[in-house]
Amino acid sequence: MIETLLSAFQMLIGIIIVGASIVLVAVGCDRQTKRLHRVLLVGLTCWGVWFAWIGFNGYSDSIPSLAFASAVAYVLVFHGRQIRGIIEGETWWHSVRIKRLPR
Repeated sequence: MIETLLSAFQMLIGIIIVGASIVLVAVGCDRQTKRLHRVLLVGLTCWGVWFAWIGFNGYSDSIPSLAFASAVAYVLVFHGRQIRGIIEGETWWHSVRIKRLPR
């Protein structure tokens, strides 16, 4: 039962990583993008496919691996705009202010 839930969770995380990284490749890469950035994004997409494939086959990685992949998926989904700005070499993302909690 737990193994099935973990494999389904891994498959969901992998699908999210694949979807977000494909969007980043489509929106954030063009002919002027550095080759290293394109290779890293394609590698991220391949890792997401592998991660989802393992979950689809009914297996799951360790809990720390799932936690790391969840963190990667979170960053890709909620901070993808800043990642695209970094890839394109824009400077606007430097000026984004982080809201500090009142003391």
